Amino acid sequence: MRFGIILVLSISNAFVIQSFGEEYRGKVGKLDAVFDIDWGGDETVSGSYYYPSRKGVIYTLQGEFAANGKLVFREYTNGTVTAILTLSESGRQDTFRWSGKMKNTDGREFDMWFGE
Repeated sequence: MRFGIILVLSISNAFVIQSFGEEYRGKVGKLDAVFDIDWGGDETVSGSYYYPSRKGVIYTLQGEFAANGKLVFREYTNGTVTAILTLSESGRQDTFRWSGKMKNTDGREFDMWFGE
């Protein structure tokens, strides 16, 4: 596991986003993505992700573990919910992967995953 820091600077609105979770690689649809996940001490999980090929846009994630063992995130873009991610864990000894579906509020749906 790697610890990552995401730093975003905007020329027009000087702001900084910092995250101190764990960094994972993955995919959303066909696009490579980098996830920064903070595993809360309770049932909550938060974080963010971005596409290296589309620099400048960071999607915020807020989620929780569901009773059925799934991880469910709400994706926010500029403060508005834009997708629901429903993921299941799979893995072997020292590795894991969360994979499932992203359902955008505009009706689009993508396979996605992140892990080690």
